[in-house]
Amino acid sequence: MTAEFAVIMPVIAVVVSLVIGVAAVGTTSVRTEEAARLAARSLARGDSEAEARRIARDIAGRHAVVGILHGDRLIRVTVASPAPGPIGEWGGIVLTGQAETGPEPGAST
Repeated sequence: MTAEFAVIMPVIAVVVSLVIGVAAVGTTSVRTEEAARLAARSLARGDSEAEARRIARDIAGRHAVVGILHGDRLIRVTVASPAPGPIGEWGGIVLTGQAETGPEPGAST
């Protein structure tokens, strides 16, 4: 019984760690999407790019990279953030969220 226990416990620990890591990646992915959406909304209201970047980094984290592109009638915000934990560190995975909107009527752009 002890030998089986000694073999199965590390396997269980690895599986639990992977499940927690995948959940953290999913949460970070949702946060990058939300950060891009709220930053685009801020720009559509007429806020400054600095304010939109602050909003995005408040949500996605300080290591997030925020890209803003102004088109003729389109504002596009892209937020990229490294995946958390070993999945991001070992795999080099970067999660990206993107949102597009037009300026709101009456907004000072």
